[in-house]
Amino acid sequence: MGVLPKLIGQTFVVFLLLIHGQFILTLVNVPMTVWLFYEYFSVPSGNLGVYDPTEIHNRSKLKRYTRDCMIHIGYCIVLFFIYLYCTIMALLKGDPINRNDDMIDL
Repeated sequence: MGVLPKLIGQTFVVFLLLIHGQFILTLVNVPMTVWLFYEYFSVPSGNLGVYDPTEIHNRSKLKRYTRDCMIHIGYCIVLFFIYLYCTIMALLKGDPINRNDDMIDL
């Protein structure tokens, strides 16, 4: 159950990037989407979800879940800075001083 919102959000981001023609950013996002699909579909039958409360107290499972969450958080932080860089570069492409927008002369 905890992976489904991440999976939906990540798939939506990949879909939006693909529609807008951002193929490099799409390729950067596809591995995490594939991993989330793998996590979601590899849940054994009878479990409540990836983070099953009855199994999370196993020492080996807890370490694996913690590792997976830290990898996902690190991935999101790296992508945040990549998106921030892309946004700043898109804003600074034009000359901010000599813009000839439709200025109203008084």
